[in-house]
Amino acid sequence: MGKSDQTRKNIILSAESLFLEKGLAPVSMEDIALKAGCHRRTLYRYFPVREDLIYDVVTHMMEDMNSFQRELAGSLAGNGLARFRLFLEGLTEYMKVHLPRIRFMGEFDFTYGESHPFRPSPEREKRFLEAAHVTEELLMSIIASGREDGSIALDCSPDVFVPTVTTMLLGAAQRIARRGELIDREFGISRFDMVTCQINIYLKAVSRSGGLE
Repeated sequence: MGKSDQTRKNIILSAESLFLEKGLAPVSMEDIALKAGCHRRTLYRYFPVREDLIYDVVTHMMEDMNSFQRELAGSLAGNGLARFRLFLEGLTEYMKVHLPRIRFMGEFDFTYGESHPFRPSPEREKRFLEAAHVTEELLMSIIASGREDGSIALDCSPDVFVPTVTTMLLGAAQRIARRGELIDREFGISRFDMVTCQINIYLKAVSRSGGLE
């Protein structure tokens, strides 16, 4: 890795550390430059606007998660249904360990929604979208193998089912990350049991026998 790439990575990691500690809004570019040990001019040379850096931080988080997901997918055994279950359970365990990241991604989604005026450059958006859809790509492969071996049956297109699963699961994880133990007290149950229940619903929906295997 060259000096320029190392500097960029150091800035991204420094920004990530501050965002996870303080949240999105309170962290300034000056804070990030200080944390990264670089001059503000250097920071702005790599990231002319704060939003460019924020997008790269989120992309980095997703790429790290994707490395875990690819390794997980490659280690799974059994038929398609069993691998579907193991993948979702492994993804849930990752989310438990990285709740601050999930919370930050929820804050990012809320802040940079459709109404926000900022739009990343085509190149930055392409990297972001490629990183964002790895979960769907891996699940599509698992679902396809399950349909082929007969362990999975779908009542709708995988193109609809898979993004539905990932969106609902991530949405639940983001709420759990933001609300934390307040959910436990509100409902009198473990918030993570909710995720397990959600996974079981998906398993029953795709199981050819109609039950959990």
